[in-house]
Amino acid sequence: MIEQQLTVDAPRDTVWRAFTEPERIREWFGWDYDGLDAEIAWIVGDANLAAAPDRISHSDGSYIELAGESGQTTIKVAFPDSVEVEEGWRTFLAQLRFLLETAPRGRRRTVYLTGEAAGPAVAALAEGRPWHDAPRQRSAVDTAGHLVVVTANAGLTSEDTGPVSVLVTTYGLDDAAFDELRQRWGARWQALVKNPEVTT
Repeated sequence: MIEQQLTVDAPRDTVWRAFTEPERIREWFGWDYDGLDAEIAWIVGDANLAAAPDRISHSDGSYIELAGESGQTTIKVAFPDSVEVEEGWRTFLAQLRFLLETAPRGRRRTVYLTGEAAGPAVAALAEGRPWHDAPRQRSAVDTAGHLVVVTANAGLTSEDTGPVSVLVTTYGLDDAAFDELRQRWGARWQALVKNPEVTT
């Protein structure tokens, strides 16, 4: 199992609700795609709530654990050893912290881009105020207030070509503004990677 830990400026009860209320989870978790409801159902499965408000456990041994005091909460997650799962949870925790600490308004919408490239080709896409930095992932809040998470499975400094992704999390955009953002990111992405795909 791999563990990740993050401290957020929010009370434990608020963080617990963010992990256990489906509509609240939808405000921060992952990206918009057909399988999102199934992922949310896995997090909040009824049998997993027995240890409220401290721990959510799952049959595969993974868990989410909360400890808080003085308005801050430390979140610990443990999950099976996998690069994709590890970087996925790094993304999810960055998104959760963004929601809890910046309190964005309006409907959440995401642009998720995938492809193949070397890390340095995409690392600079995380432009703006630094939010989180790790060997395979970097996130920043851009000038428009969107959270941008860039991931390179081989590492952001590696010249090896491998799976890369960008997740842009937005709040409060109308259809026209969101469509413009999606097209702009799609054009940038196609110029940088092989086998580009865009999911919204």
